[in-house]
Amino acid sequence: MAYKILVADDEPSLRSLATACLGLLKSEGYDIQTLEAADGTEALRIISEQAGQGLDLVVSDVNMPGKSGIDVLIEGQNVSPSTKYILLSARMEEYREQIEARGAKTLDKPYDLNDLLTAVKASLPQPTQ
Repeated sequence: MAYKILVADDEPSLRSLATACLGLLKSEGYDIQTLEAADGTEALRIISEQAGQGLDLVVSDVNMPGKSGIDVLIEGQNVSPSTKYILLSARMEEYREQIEARGAKTLDKPYDLNDLLTAVKASLPQPTQ
């Protein structure tokens, strides 16, 4: 089973790093397909396009121009209720309660890549060998 994950971050280097990190899961049996968005508006467009096509997880920065990661979470859950979310922020203390109340996971920036991998694995069903 292939898992489809959207990475949304307005910082290209962080977006690329997260995407590359997710590729490490392939060695653990996860078949990962990643999509990328440079801002919240693009992320919501992709979520809408992927609705009903198995978008499993969105990993999103909170603070982005235009639509924030919280907007992505709220509006994305309306479009694709089965999609899981992990939100990232350097100021997570401001947002954690609101995000977790919607069932999403949070990670503080800067985050350890192992913490990201752990959160992703906890959000996806274990791959079948």
